[in-house]
Amino acid sequence: MNKESIDREYKSSINTKEWMKWCKTVAAFSNTKGGTLLFGYNDDGSFCGIDSSEIDLSIRHIEQIIQTHLDPLPIYEIGEYVTKGTKTAFSLVVTKRNNGITWLINNGIPIMYVRREKSSVIATIEEMQNALLRMTEQNYDLTPIGVHATLASFTKLNEYYQRGNSAKSLIDNDLISMNLINKDSILTITGYLFMDHSTYSNANVVCNTWPNITKGTNRVIDSKAYRGSALEMLEFIIDYVHNVQYYSFGGIKTGLFFQDDGSFSNESLREAIINAIAHRDYKILGSEIMVDCYPDRVEITSPGSMYQDANGTNQIKLKVLPSSRRNPDICRVFVNCRLMEEKGSGFAKILDDYQDLADVFAPTCTYNPRMFTICLKNKKYHYNIEEIATTPSSHNWNPLLEKDFFKPRSLLIQENPKLKEALEIIRDNPRATYEQMQGILNVSKNGVRYYIDQLKSACLIRRKGNNRSGYFEIVSETDRPSQFLEMDSDIQSRVLNWIHQNLLPDNSHKEEHASNELLQFFQKKTGTYLNPGQFKGAMLLSGFQAKDTEESNWLFNISKHSPALNK
Repeated sequence: MNKESIDREYKSSINTKEWMKWCKTVAAFSNTKGGTLLFGYNDDGSFCGIDSSEIDLSIRHIEQIIQTHLDPLPIYEIGEYVTKGTKTAFSLVVTKRNNGITWLINNGIPIMYVRREKSSVIATIEEMQNALLRMTEQNYDLTPIGVHATLASFTKLNEYYQRGNSAKSLIDNDLISMNLINKDSILTITGYLFMDHSTYSNANVVCNTWPNITKGTNRVIDSKAYRGSALEMLEFIIDYVHNVQYYSFGGIKTGLFFQDDGSFSNESLREAIINAIAHRDYKILGSEIMVDCYPDRVEITSPGSMYQDANGTNQIKLKVLPSSRRNPDICRVFVNCRLMEEKGSGFAKILDDYQDLADVFAPTCTYNPRMFTICLKNKKYHYNIEEIATTPSSHNWNPLLEKDFFKPRSLLIQENPKLKEALEIIRDNPRATYEQMQGILNVSKNGVRYYIDQLKSACLIRRKGNNRSGYFEIVSETDRPSQFLEMDSDIQSRVLNWIHQNLLPDNSHKEEHASNELLQFFQKKTGTYLNPGQFKGAMLLSGFQAKDTEESNWLFNISKHSPALNK
C-alpha cells in the first residue's frame, strides 16, 4: 500500500465528533489536485477495516457532513470496497475543482483548505487570492458541484418549461445546453438551484410580516422560512405575499383582457422576486433572500449589490439598469421558461405598472456592497390616513404576543399596582405565606391566589420547592420571553429562521430538549448569543410549547428527527 501523500490519506475509523479531521481533507483535495481518502486503513496504509454492518451508516454520515459543511459541494464518489472477514474498507475519491473554491463552513465561518505534501492546511492569503482570480475567468453559476445528474430530477422546471414552450418537454440535451449539467453529467450550481427540492444552502428565503410601516424594534407578526429550488422559492414567496393580511389581490375583466386591481400587480411582484433569485450573489455564504411585508409596501432583498461601485447605503427611485447579469446561466433558465426576457426588461415593466400613480407610490431600490432591495408600494394603501393603517388593533396579531409573559414588567405593574406590591413583599420575604400577604395587600386569600397566579403566568415569579417549605423566586428580566421583543428586528428574523429550518415539533417533552441545553446548542451552531428569555420567546413564537413555565429550564416539544439534532 502506498504511503500518505498530497493526493492520498488514510483514516482508520469515522468518528462522528471529529468530522473536521477528514472533512478538511476533502476540501483540500478539491482545492488542490484532487485525491483519495481511504477509510479503514492505518496511517501506514495497513488494513484495519470498519465493521461491515456499519458501512452503510458510515457512508450516510460522510455524505451528510459533506452536504452540511462544504460549499459548493465538492465533486466526489465512493470508490472501491475491500472486505476481509467482518471488516470492510472503502475509498472516497475527490475530483479537483477547476474553478471556484470549496469552502469548509465551521460555525458559520468559511475556511479554505489546501494540501501540502501529506497534510491538509489552511490556505495562505496568496493562495486564496489566486483561487479568487481564477473564479473570475468563468461564471460562478457554471461551477460544477458534487451531485450526479442521475440523483436529480427537474419536474417543476419541466412544468414551467412546458408552459412557455407549447407543451414541449425538457430532454437531456436541453439540460446540457442550458448548463444545468456539464458534459460529465455533473450538476452545476445552476442545476443545483433548479433541481426539485434543492438542498442548496443558499437557495433559501425568509418572509416576515411587520405591524407598522417601520421596522424599528417592532415585534414581527409572522415569519416563515423556506428552502427549495428557484421555482419553488418563487411560488412560496408569491403565496406568502398573497396571504398577508394588509394586501388584496384581484382584477377587472375588460373585454378579452384582465387588469390587476389589487395591492400589487402579479407581474410586477413576479418580476421583483425573479430579480432577487436570478441576480443574488451566490458566493455570499450563510445569507438568504429576505421578503419584508409592511402595511404600505413589500421589500425584497437579495445578497449582493447590482451596482459595482456601491460603497455606502443608498436609496433611489427604481430605474432601468444596464443589462449586466451576475448569473447569466441562471437567468437563461428563466428566459427559456418565458419568466424573464432576454434584454432584462423586468424593471421597465415594474415602472410602467406604477407610471399613472402618484409619486409617493414610485418603486424604489436600496443598495450597498452587500445587498440590493426592491421596494414595491401597496397601491391600496391610504397615505393620508396613515395613523389608521398603523393602529395595532386593526391587525391580526399573533395571539401569543398578547400574553402577559410577552409584556414588559413595567407595563404590567402600571396596569395593576397590586402586582408591584406583591413583588415587593416577595422581594423582602421570599418565604412569605398567603396569610402574611393577605394582610399587607388588604385582599382576601383568594385575592392573594389571584395575584400570585398573575405573577406566575406573566413569568415574573416562580415557586421553588413545595408549598410548605418552598419559597418564591423573582424571575430575572433576562429570563422572560418578553426579551425577544427587545432584540433588533434583523436578529429576530435570523433566530426564527434558524428555528424554522432546524427544529421540528413533537407531541412529547423530553429532558434533553430543555431550553438551556437548546440555547447552548443554538449558540454553538450559529455563533449568535441570546439570553434565556430571548430564546424562550423565539421558541414560543415559532409554535413550540413549554411543559412547565414555572421551571427555570423549560422543556420544549422537540422531535428527535429535527435536522439540527441529526447533523
